[in-house]
Amino acid sequence: MGGPPRHRRHERRQRDHRKIQSQFRKDYTLRLARAHEDNGWDRVLFAYGSGSPDPSAAAAYIASKTEKIQLLAHRPNVSYPTFAAKTFATIDQISDGRATVHFITGGTDHEQQREGDYLTHDERYGGTQKAIRHRSDRLSVQAWHASGAWTSSSASPALVQPR
Repeated sequence: MGGPPRHRRHERRQRDHRKIQSQFRKDYTLRLARAHEDNGWDRVLFAYGSGSPDPSAAAAYIASKTEKIQLLAHRPNVSYPTFAAKTFATIDQISDGRATVHFITGGTDHEQQREGDYLTHDERYGGTQKAIRHRSDRLSVQAWHASGAWTSSSASPALVQPR
């Protein structure tokens, strides 16, 4: 009969795939980034999903080990704008000015909910448009009110500024 039943093998393969997907493999990630850089690519998109490692940490790691690669994936509906602005500014400093942001409004409702985002499709896209529209060259600070509305913040500007 040769091993566990087919459905158990399938479950094990799915579990193993999820485990690999959620791991940050430094050596592989660096080899991949350097291969892109060595072949003339200047931008890469960092994978972003509820089961994948944090793209901002991956971007900071890659930025510290490369000279040209730039781009960071960001889902605006799953983090506070002030936190995102500080993250972008810090990565911009680490990368000597190579931080570029790619806004990902999101995938399926189920995927978004795994990240704690229960907004509807239209609400997500509206929030992304507002986040991009309110973003200035110096990564202006925005506030997210409990009502779910984007508004300009009266808070002091982020202490970490882009390069």
